[in-house]
Amino acid sequence: MSKNIKIKVEPIKINVTPYGFYVFARDYYQSANTVSAINFKNKIKYPAYFLYCRSIELTIKSVLLASGEYKLNQIKKHDFSKLIPFLNSKLKKILMLNKKDIDLLLNIDKWYKTDQKKFEYFSLGVAIGFEKLPELPSLVDLKSLNSKMLGPQVDKFVVNS
Repeated sequence: MSKNIKIKVEPIKINVTPYGFYVFARDYYQSANTVSAINFKNKIKYPAYFLYCRSIELTIKSVLLASGEYKLNQIKKHDFSKLIPFLNSKLKKILMLNKKDIDLLLNIDKWYKTDQKKFEYFSLGVAIGFEKLPELPSLVDLKSLNSKMLGPQVDKFVVNS
């Protein structure tokens, strides 16, 4: 005689640690470096911009979580203009962010943030000049900022949290 067995599948909740965010940030950074080295027909390397931005976002989130002052549900958005206000002077110092760096992030945010996704999807409005967006910063500047933010001071802060 056989019995029917019912299995109820429940959603799982994965709690990524600040260090987990930091590891992902480094992986996105390495991926961006690889992609930026490719010669694209399109002179603007949108995939590299996206990967550097994601790495920067995850680095900021790793530091915010490591500070113990924030929970993941407070910093869910992919939006620098919503993350930057959470950074107090101590956290900005750990990330080595100055006013110029923050201006760069707020500028590129108009391309990157969740509701825009200009790096992820083709936008006819941008392509024909109908939709006005700020000029993109140089990829070299974005890479330099990302590299600085992934320095040993962040690694130490996140690992010791």
